[in-house]
Amino acid sequence: MYTHHVWVPGHYDPNGYWVEGYYVPLTVYTGYYQPIWISGYWDP
Repeated sequence: MYTHHVWVPGHYDPNGYWVEGYYVPLTVYTGYYQPIWISGYWDP
């Protein structure tokens, strides 16, 4: 298990507000992780 950070690009939230890009921590349990970009959000 380890934690790494993934960059989330700037985007508009569901209310239409601009959200600046930011890093989110992801804890990996399997040793392999493939982030998927869905509707403006990272979805494990």
